Amino acid sequence: MNHRKARFGRCLALLLVLLFGSCEQRDDTVELELWTYALRPTFNDYMAELVADFEADHPGVEVVWVDVPWGLMRRKMFAAGAAGALPDVVNLSDADFAVFANLGALHELEGRPGGFVPGALDACVIDGRLMGLPWYLSTPVRVVNADLLERGGLSVETVGDDWATLMEQAEPFHSATGKFLFTLRLGEDSELPALMIADGLTPIMPHEEGGWRSNLTDPAVVAYAQRWVDLFKAGALPRSAATGGYGETVQAYTDQAVAVLNANALRKIEQTDPALFENTVVLPGLRSKAGGDPLAVMHLAVGRQSDHPELAEALALHVASPEWQTELAIRASRLPSTVASLDDPAFTDQSTKITAATALSAAGLMNARSYNPPVGPWPDMRRAFNDGIKRVLLEDTDLAAVLAEVDAEWNRMLRADAEGMSYK
Repeated sequence: MNHRKARFGRCLALLLVLLFGSCEQRDDTVELELWTYALRPTFNDYMAELVADFEADHPGVEVVWVDVPWGLMRRKMFAAGAAGALPDVVNLSDADFAVFANLGALHELEGRPGGFVPGALDACVIDGRLMGLPWYLSTPVRVVNADLLERGGLSVETVGDDWATLMEQAEPFHSATGKFLFTLRLGEDSELPALMIADGLTPIMPHEEGGWRSNLTDPAVVAYAQRWVDLFKAGALPRSAATGGYGETVQAYTDQAVAVLNANALRKIEQTDPALFENTVVLPGLRSKAGGDPLAVMHLAVGRQSDHPELAEALALHVASPEWQTELAIRASRLPSTVASLDDPAFTDQSTKITAATALSAAGLMNARSYNPPVGPWPDMRRAFNDGIKRVLLEDTDLAAVLAEVDAEWNRMLRADAEGMSYK
């Protein structure tokens, strides 16, 4: 931990003072600012009740709820930091959580609170420190266009339930239909590093001297990535696999260009094309060698500059408590991160297609895990990987050579981070 202490001593003090400024108490009332992500207007009444309940238990505390529109959280956090106005408690996505934890903008929590889904709580640990709490979760299910499958000679019984089988079926399906059996993100927010980890490979691994080191030049890692590159260049994956994000992946399904989507996107499909929704069959998410479902976590974190970190932590625990999580998860068709919430019948109900999808996800939740490596520089490492793999997919560039370049860049970032230095 010496390098961490050095980092906080040398760098974070300057960062926090100059970048994030200070928060001065304006009056005798303790004011806590709580930022959430894209909950208005659907959850206005829910949040009003949650806040009122916390304030009733904490006389003299006023919670100011600020909801941030989708896609703007990172920008708003940086702007607030520059103005010295970071929130006391903030809801962050997986990627943004790692960014701000690594910047030193979040308050480390003491101990390991009980009652949370193990994989979800583990996802809140960065470089061995608990930097937040898990809030609501999602794991993928497979949504399948049964008619399109049949046109390609497949059915819900014969279509692959793991990535390797789908890859084998992809080229014959494309030849038969001109459509795509499936797609995934390869070059933008690439899913490849997480898939490697889920299938037992180690794109990064512990360093012999402590910390982490890159392992992208491992022949097994290179061979794994090469199979995906070959599949793309054979035309069995759409071009958007190299250039598109999550939205383009879902759109490929709603455009009926792909037959299988491994994503929790049923509500979007229902809103976009009710007829397609009726023809969609829901199956368990694609299996990996690791066995556990991939887990996406929405985090609750305490701002490092909060004047009242203990109260802020109490607010975060209140928001993430089973009582309040259960209702939010049900209303949002998401999964709760508290084990007690899973006892609610809503997470076993299979009376509708939407609830059946939720039940399928919930069934594997206790074994689910995040496949994002628990290291601070990961968002920037992932961007370096994205840039490299996109060049391989879209240009005549050798994969092994590009992975060697990214490997060197990853190691530079990891070494700098371990020494408490900037890696930008």
